[in-house]
Amino acid sequence: MIVCFFLLSLFFLLLPRLNFIGIENNQSKGLNNWEWDVFIGQVQLEFREVSFVEKIVPENKDNLLRFRLRTGDEVTYEKLNNHLIRKVNMRGREVILQNVEMVSYEVTPHLLFINVKDMSGKIYEGVAVRYSEMEINI
Repeated sequence: MIVCFFLLSLFFLLLPRLNFIGIENNQSKGLNNWEWDVFIGQVQLEFREVSFVEKIVPENKDNLLRFRLRTGDEVTYEKLNNHLIRKVNMRGREVILQNVEMVSYEVTPHLLFINVKDMSGKIYEGVAVRYSEMEINI
């Protein structure tokens, strides 16, 4: 009886570890839905406080989006490796999204369209809305 209990305990202790050996987690290649929702929510809040937007497209790189808030702070979103990074006043690095393959932005005086493709190939689209016009430099 003790031997059976020992073997059963050993089985349940090793089973979760064996899961990592043979099975690859598909979620690790893509974005989490909550991660995307938090990102869009944060962009929506910041976009309503923007006085100036600049979209920069460097050669051989993804888009760079720069906001100037009414408070004078400058918020930058840029893709580094497979991360989308947020910087305030060009200081610090806050990883906003992980497993990002491509990101693009389209800016109008009232709307910001965001398209993100994750490492698994899934495409996410989001829109941030504001009710007053702002200055745009594209």
